[in-house]
Amino acid sequence: MDKVKLTKKQAEIIESIKDGTDDIANFLTHWHTAQDKVMVATKENFTPSLLMKAWEHGYEIDLTPEEKVREFFDSFPNVIPTSFNHGVKAGVVKTLDLLGIKIEGINA
Repeated sequence: MDKVKLTKKQAEIIESIKDGTDDIANFLTHWHTAQDKVMVATKENFTPSLLMKAWEHGYEIDLTPEEKVREFFDSFPNVIPTSFNHGVKAGVVKTLDLLGIKIEGINA
């Protein structure tokens, strides 16, 4: 089976519940205390079944489109300011502005 796709927030919550344990029984005892937090934070169906699949098969974070753009933007560092890096970043900012999209850390 493939890894379960989770939002970034769901993955953070799983890691906070996991709290360094590899013991599934201990992990599940914390599920009930975090379930409301998960449902409110993600506004998605995050069931014990999904949790078990993520535990058994692993998970990967399914980034939002905004997170994907931010990751791409950040892959061109300012540490070594080249005209190429500057051009790529300027192009991303201009495109977002033209589309009326604001992404924190890029153009917001």
